[in-house]
Amino acid sequence: MDYRLTIHGSQRKLARVPVWRIIKLDSIFFVSAFMVQQEAHSCPTHRIEPNARGVLHHAFARTLEQAAVTSRRII
Repeated sequence: MDYRLTIHGSQRKLARVPVWRIIKLDSIFFVSAFMVQQEAHSCPTHRIEPNARGVLHHAFARTLEQAAVTSRRII
């Protein structure tokens, strides 16, 4: 299976199979996890918003940044 990341209309091929499916709209993330039994599109999706004391939003932002840096541009 081929996993891709789209950033500002440019597609990139991921170096590794993702654990999370992350959709970013403005500053809000919608996340679900890839599981052995089912793919991310059939798993529950969670809304993660930034907040002053939380680290989860920051962790997903870093995950997206890392995926962009380690991916290879294909289009």
